[in-house]
Amino acid sequence: MGLPQGAKLSILKKDAISVAAGIVAAVETALAVSGISLHDMIPGQAWWVYLLIVLAVFAALVASIRFILACLYREHIELEINGNRIEIVEGDLFAQDGKKLFRSMSTSIPMSTTSLSLIPR
Repeated sequence: MGLPQGAKLSILKKDAISVAAGIVAAVETALAVSGISLHDMIPGQAWWVYLLIVLAVFAALVASIRFILACLYREHIELEINGNRIEIVEGDLFAQDGKKLFRSMSTSIPMSTTSLSLIPR
């Protein structure tokens, strides 16, 4: 599922990258305040080794957070677009409560597996 108006990252990728960047920034801030650096932990390496370590930790965080979010959003996701809460549920379209939004027939998603409900405030 993509973001509206030509955004290039899916919601899961965007959330995973944002959370991972926040975690890395928090850890780096805590280490900087306490006066600890990667050079103190692993002395005698070139600068690019430290860069690879930080990038590997960031990539591992993004992958693990994306996996966790994918498991959480497997059957149900809620979004807020322009002040409207939207719930997307996997399952029988006609068994779900709420208003239905039918996409055009040129879509690649089967009509019987996706339901989009607008939740009034």
